[in-house]
Amino acid sequence: MPKLSLPLLQGAKQTDLDYRDLLPVNMMPVFKNIKGDQGYLLTVDGLESFAETSGVARGGYYNERFKKHFRVSGDKLESIGTDGSVDVLGVIPGNGICKFASSFNTQAILSDGRFFLYDNATLREVKSPNLGFPTDLTWFRGIYVLTDGENIYQTDITDEFSISPLKYVTSEFSNDPTLAVRQTENNQVVAFNSTSIEYFYFNPSVDVNVSVLTPVQGKSTKVGVAGSNCIAEMDGAYFCIGSRSGEEFKLFGVSGGGRAEAVSTRHVNQILSGRSRSELSGAVLESRYSDSQHVLLIHLSDCTLAYNHTIARKAGLESAWSVLKSGQDNDVYRAKFGVFDPRIGEWIYGDILESKLGKLSSDIASQYGEPTECECYTPINYLNGNIVLQSVTFQTIPGFSEIDTKLIYSFTDNGVTFGNESSFIVSESDKYKKEIKLRSGGMFTSMMGMKMRFISNSKQALSGCEIEYR
Repeated sequence: MPKLSLPLLQGAKQTDLDYRDLLPVNMMPVFKNIKGDQGYLLTVDGLESFAETSGVARGGYYNERFKKHFRVSGDKLESIGTDGSVDVLGVIPGNGICKFASSFNTQAILSDGRFFLYDNATLREVKSPNLGFPTDLTWFRGIYVLTDGENIYQTDITDEFSISPLKYVTSEFSNDPTLAVRQTENNQVVAFNSTSIEYFYFNPSVDVNVSVLTPVQGKSTKVGVAGSNCIAEMDGAYFCIGSRSGEEFKLFGVSGGGRAEAVSTRHVNQILSGRSRSELSGAVLESRYSDSQHVLLIHLSDCTLAYNHTIARKAGLESAWSVLKSGQDNDVYRAKFGVFDPRIGEWIYGDILESKLGKLSSDIASQYGEPTECECYTPINYLNGNIVLQSVTFQTIPGFSEIDTKLIYSFTDNGVTFGNESSFIVSESDKYKKEIKLRSGGMFTSMMGMKMRFISNSKQALSGCEIEYR
């Protein structure tokens, strides 16, 4: 009897005279050769309650110098203990996303155009008349570098609370505003503008009354960013939502050499297209490295996308994308502003819905005790004539769930809609050798595809399925 293998890393559908991707939901690809496939899908790590905070999350940072995990929750600056204890250090007014940087002496927090420094004892606001309304900052060779959208300026080397009116530069490669500043791995400052990127180096030979930031010639590029939070550092490069002038937004990877390369698929570009700059400027990108994989989270206003950079390099961009959600009806992933705390070796995330912090856990799929709903799809398989489906065998790892997990499946014979759902138990506690095989007598004429979903507190792995037909 003939057999057909159906991969699960990415599905497809037909819609509006086009083909669109069906991305896995709350499942991420893992690169490993399993029964002939390049990888398999694993439920994303769950969230456990870690701490109660003073408000919803506005940002976080681990200060290696002070050995402290800082958070801004609501309007409070907090220090988070290794046991989940919370120490309120002061007030950070505002309700926008906070930016962080640190020097040898202070922890810097930028909130709604106001600049604060904490010296491990006292929180003080920088009141320099030359501060302006800064929108982003970074630390670079003894100075804080800030931008107000037009200028790039710095604190004095001998006084972090002082800003000289003479030590201003502008990113003049293009006449667009500067939205963000970052430090690169090769010890330069990069200015992310709305339609360009320009690099600066520390020039110690300049006059004492001018800025030490000097443009790096020949390294600029005509790719800009949508906003100051649309940038994240990962695997030695910066990733950003941006575009060239006159083009729609996409996801770029910007290497240390200044080269910008698009890493988003056509489907992801379609998700970003049609959104205004003002909407995308509120997007937040953040990265993490866990389980030997580099993952980028893209928090949009109505959904959260996950890009697995490790999978993209080994198996291609098309297999590297998935969608994250919280709960069974919430389209937005609630975990945000992740900080790796090396004191406990754990990723700690803020929460955008409640005043608390969550710890990422690879042992569970649930989020704060609530089960997670996962989905995955097969591609559309175009058939040469009629077939009668005899059986479907799923490749999974049964037996490790605490509660029996039911897999719900359905078929499509038109590439647009899925039919009635059926279910079977995919995992029973301690039954490690159970064969996941279902019988079916369905007939398909020209095409066939499948959708699988399950709701569980336990993690599940699916590496593909095989059908027998006649």
